[in-house]
Amino acid sequence: MNSKRTVLVTGATGGLGTAMCKKLHKDGYNVVGNYHTKEKAEKWMGQMKSEGFDIKLFYGDVSDFNSAAAMIKEKVWQWKLQN
Repeated sequence: MNSKRTVLVTGATGGLGTAMCKKLHKDGYNVVGNYHTKEKAEKWMGQMKSEGFDIKLFYGDVSDFNSAAAMIKEKVWQWKLQN
């Protein structure tokens, strides 16, 4: 398992979220982002990869407690345990 700290950025594919993801990645964090729109997320991932950023995205509606909890429990935590 990776010993670097992991951060979850909600709204990662927006302007502020993108800036936060880039800054945190440059500062040495494992960055995990959240998205709500698949098409936007796919485009965003391509852009990030082309710029040299390794940021994982997971779907979740953070305005819904159960959706957000499931995203963290079922996706983010499992990913973190594997990396």
